[in-house]
Amino acid sequence: MESAANAGAYRYISPRQFAVLVVTSFLALGLFQFPRELVGIAGPDSLYGFALDGGAALFSVWLHFQLSIRFPRATLGGVSRQLMGPLSWPFLLYALILHGLLAVVTLSNFAFVMQTFFLNRTPVWALLLSALLAVTYVTSGGTTSLARTMEMVFLPTMVLSLFMGSMMIGRMRSTYAILPSLHIWVSPTVAGAYHAFYIFWGMESINMLFPYVEQRNQPRARRITYWAMLTAFGFLMVGYFVVLGNSGPGLMDHLFWPPVKVMRVISLNSFLINKLGLIVVLVWGVFVFGLVAVREWALAHLVMSAFGAKSNVFYRRTAYAVGAGVFGGCLMIPNVVTAETITQAWLLPYGAAFLFGAPILLLGLNRVRHLVKRRPAPKPA
Repeated sequence: MESAANAGAYRYISPRQFAVLVVTSFLALGLFQFPRELVGIAGPDSLYGFALDGGAALFSVWLHFQLSIRFPRATLGGVSRQLMGPLSWPFLLYALILHGLLAVVTLSNFAFVMQTFFLNRTPVWALLLSALLAVTYVTSGGTTSLARTMEMVFLPTMVLSLFMGSMMIGRMRSTYAILPSLHIWVSPTVAGAYHAFYIFWGMESINMLFPYVEQRNQPRARRITYWAMLTAFGFLMVGYFVVLGNSGPGLMDHLFWPPVKVMRVISLNSFLINKLGLIVVLVWGVFVFGLVAVREWALAHLVMSAFGAKSNVFYRRTAYAVGAGVFGGCLMIPNVVTAETITQAWLLPYGAAFLFGAPILLLGLNRVRHLVKRRPAPKPA
């Protein structure tokens, strides 16, 4: 096992825990913005753009599983070291930067939401620090600690979100907007799908987590993950209908957080807490917590792969260092506009290139290696 966080006391995670962590690794990034970019660019063809995003995400999952099947006991860092040798260092650096940016943008965005709607007198740095202390504490416990924590809280959070979203169906005043158009304009559909694809970025964690599933359970883990992906698509689609049906397409370009705007109007006077929708927004912090935790975990393991380290002590120290680095990165983002600019200008193109390019590159190198090994030795003259 490359870079096992629990070396000497290693424990596997279950197929269900693996699937939960895979979905957790991407769901929170677009939770507060979706479907802003998609509707703003694709317009009436936005539903087709979302379907295109879903198809691309499933293809990416399939690609990463093809790599995992061929290297079932090595993380992405271990595979790159086997196939690329010294050239794996630039590859690992690329992965480190992308993982770090993903954690920084997601956590910063959530801190801005919290400050705007809940704690407007609390400085952002205090919100970031408190969140990172909790995330790093769980991450430092290793793979099984992270998996058990997210397995326990993920499904209740999703069910509560869907229940609250269903309460907004009767309030829809723009139901016309959720109906797909009878034509497809290719250019805006593809452009909208591209600019909204950040909602699925982060699935490369498959190759980091797969070795921590016992080998006899890995086929089941793959099957459950496909079902978990379809569940995530359904969750996001419900959000698409609820947000667009309540806000309408005209306001999308003027709202940084359309789902928050919709959910905050939910009120139940029979409850002790009147603005129940805002509590749901707060509960969405569970998804943010999970995404940042998986990113920190992956960053720590990539560093361990780069140095060939396997001890628990090295892992914990690396996890703390990664948490400090994420905190420093978050402090460099002054507002939500900057976070959105980083997402669109950097995370999208370079993240998509890595999401699809990394498994294709490594699968190609593995194929070349096998062809070279199978080539018969030249006969002596």
